[in-house]
Amino acid sequence: NRRLFNVIAERYATSHECITTAHRKLHGQAELTTFLINLLGMFPDAGVTVDYLYWNGNEAEGFRAAVRWTFTGTHTGYGEFGAPSGARVRIMGLSHHHIKNGKFHKEYTVFDEMEILRRIAMQRLIA
Repeated sequence: NRRLFNVIAERYATSHECITTAHRKLHGQAELTTFLINLLGMFPDAGVTVDYLYWNGNEAEGFRAAVRWTFTGTHTGYGEFGAPSGARVRIMGLSHHHIKNGKFHKEYTVFDEMEILRRIAMQRLIA
């Protein structure tokens, strides 16, 4: 929520891999950063709340963490979802992380992208 993109370089492995919705595969810190900047470009007021966090593992073997989160934002910027619609979006997402040596190495993230599209389409019908 603080938009501290420098933290990605500190906490994510250079070989980080993220597999997410719509068959997206993000490789490395640069692609992850680009994805997040594009998302914030479409939803400049976006915020994420961690609803639940669970992890297991140890320092020697690494950790696996599961996070349920909620994303909220207003579609006021251009991007993958088209021209700004003014739609207010609130969706739930789930992420599973593999963490080793204090860095995120692999991530599986799913979120309800169809709900984002539905809300944008509904807002356009109303407007």
